[in-house]
Amino acid sequence: MKTIIILDKQNDFEQIIENLEKYKNIKIISIDNISHKRLTKNKIDHISGDSLLNQEDRLKIYDKSISYLNWYENISNEKFIFNGYNLLEIVDTNEFQMLLSEKLTKLFCIKNILDLEQPDKIITTSSSLKIINCLNDKIITELISEEKIDDELFFDVIEINFDEKIFPKKIKLSRKNYQLIKNNIENIICKIYGLSYKENKRKSILFVEFNPESYEELFNEINKCGKQSVLLNSRRSALWSKNSIQILKKTNCKIITYNQFLTKENKKIILKNIIKFKKEFLNEIENQSKMEKIFRIDDISFWNLIKKQILDIYITRIKERLTYILISEKISNNKDFECVVSLNLSGETERIFSNNKNIISVLLQHAFGNYSKQIKSLEITDDLHLIKDKIAVWGEIMKSYLIDNYKLPEEKIIVVGSPRHDSFFKNKLNNENENIILLTPRPIIRDIEGENSDKHDLYEKTLKKILKCAKKNDLKLMVKLHPQRNEHNDNIIEIIKKYDSEIKIFQNTPILNLLKKCSLMVNLSPDSYDASTTILEAIIMKKPVIDITLASKRYEFEFLKDKAICDLNSSDNIEKFMVELSSKTNTRNELIEKSQIHLNRYLSNQGNGSKTLAQKLVDMK
Repeated sequence: MKTIIILDKQNDFEQIIENLEKYKNIKIISIDNISHKRLTKNKIDHISGDSLLNQEDRLKIYDKSISYLNWYENISNEKFIFNGYNLLEIVDTNEFQMLLSEKLTKLFCIKNILDLEQPDKIITTSSSLKIINCLNDKIITELISEEKIDDELFFDVIEINFDEKIFPKKIKLSRKNYQLIKNNIENIICKIYGLSYKENKRKSILFVEFNPESYEELFNEINKCGKQSVLLNSRRSALWSKNSIQILKKTNCKIITYNQFLTKENKKIILKNIIKFKKEFLNEIENQSKMEKIFRIDDISFWNLIKKQILDIYITRIKERLTYILISEKISNNKDFECVVSLNLSGETERIFSNNKNIISVLLQHAFGNYSKQIKSLEITDDLHLIKDKIAVWGEIMKSYLIDNYKLPEEKIIVVGSPRHDSFFKNKLNNENENIILLTPRPIIRDIEGENSDKHDLYEKTLKKILKCAKKNDLKLMVKLHPQRNEHNDNIIEIIKKYDSEIKIFQNTPILNLLKKCSLMVNLSPDSYDASTTILEAIIMKKPVIDITLASKRYEFEFLKDKAICDLNSSDNIEKFMVELSSKTNTRNELIEKSQIHLNRYLSNQGNGSKTLAQKLVDMK
């Protein structure tokens, strides 16, 4: 009888390591990076099962995961309509797609293992057992651990980071507890500082999920125009710091809080419709044969792998959605608001307010968007296909791409520049130090490629290579982590601190403060599907940029065509360019010159994005 062991992440992995002593001469296969790292750390021979998936496999899985986002089109939707909104559509598609991509990657990883090994028996963990049973319920199985792990949804856990003593500390809260604490604190602060929105004769502009610290100048310009900025944030509070509160007061902004608009009658309506939705939704998804048919790939149903998470996505958050729909309806009825501005169109809150039929919706470009026809299918997460009314872009390159590739009418596109980068142009004076390098390591995310242990190994190897180059040449490193919650950030911190505990690591500190001090920025990119906004920010500050990618292929982005940065592969001579570009050399000067040519092509209204956008919003009819 041929037996193999398949492992993935478990909280009791140390116990699993001990249990492995019982199984001599049995092939061990890991299917995620966490188990791979732990097995490697304990010097246990194993195979990385996710290496059996090639790039073509991973992109095929991504494409399939996108096709399931509109799964509800396969069932009757009429009973799920509430005040003109289809409640089945109001889901964060990025979170949903990430769940699908992760599950399908593991599904095909284990399928390849079974096809290759042809085992009679598999010793495994509870989560892998579910996948095995989807593929072949005839195989003999044995659990190596009794622990059962429920995969949590990305937005079911809220992580709050603090740059305390430079090293980022964090706390984690459940979505429910976070919302409870957030709502209570917002109510108190709004009362103390008079920040609660109240109906008035002054016309207002609604901003959904905006950080006041990033858009202070925009709010100030709108205030100068005699209009009022009103913020509604369901995720990160607009009152998240002392500075943000001061900005809101100074720019005469107001806040819409969760319970502010709800009357007793509204609460009764919400309760009634929660009960109705749950009943109708459960009736639909308990139709096992129908759901297995909808969630099927290559004649394999994976419904049982995602059923619990689908229930969580729809059932546990229904109160929030109903509440915001009623708020959106009230905002529409009082006619105070001329437009609503959001940074994406796929989040739950954004989907509700940007689809209010009585208010103009404006999508504001918020990142260094670079696109190529070669990978157009990957752009779905940027929401360009969801533009309803208007999009405000940073420059002509983005405008041309939308017209040429999305056939978007020119009158829907507003070229404004980047409001959140106006302050960069007013802070060109800096105390640059030739010996300081800013390292911006982008974490590996699983939305496109799923689990990939080989990529994690290469990332660690390349990161250590950068660290060694800096130490060898007396170059001082500062590290700026990506602000998004990502478990790979923890791994990056661990690698850096293990190599040199004196290296300063920042997460919430504004990157402008760090760019002022450095002579060079080094960006580590796990893939080449898009570009980090930190690249543009460094270019604005006239800092040369080295972008090191782990990918074997680059795409034809405009900043690469313009040779605005030094683009390297992980196998290139990184040390040579780090030394050369951190000093005042001709090569450095030439690179900065080319970067400024690209900047002028890419970014319009430099330093005046806020004023330009404010005027456009105020004049919008």
